[in-house]
Amino acid sequence: MSWSMFNCLVFTLAPNTIFRSPTEKKQRHMKYQLATFLIQYGQRGSDVLNVASKLGLELGTVHLYCHRVTRALRELHSYHMGWLGDE
Repeated sequence: MSWSMFNCLVFTLAPNTIFRSPTEKKQRHMKYQLATFLIQYGQRGSDVLNVASKLGLELGTVHLYCHRVTRALRELHSYHMGWLGDE
């Protein structure tokens, strides 16, 4: 993935409220969460343990980041995806 595409995804996904913590505990910037997601799923489903060790994260953190990004992507479907028409 190019840097421009990565930055476009960051710009598109960042406004999602899932990346804002309702508590005082701060989240890692969503670009780190997106990068974790891309490493996890960009290598045909890399082993979570491998991704966690590469990035110095806990297994649960990798799962959490991937869950957030997946949810944010799913919420975009109505804006960017739809059934094809006759044309």
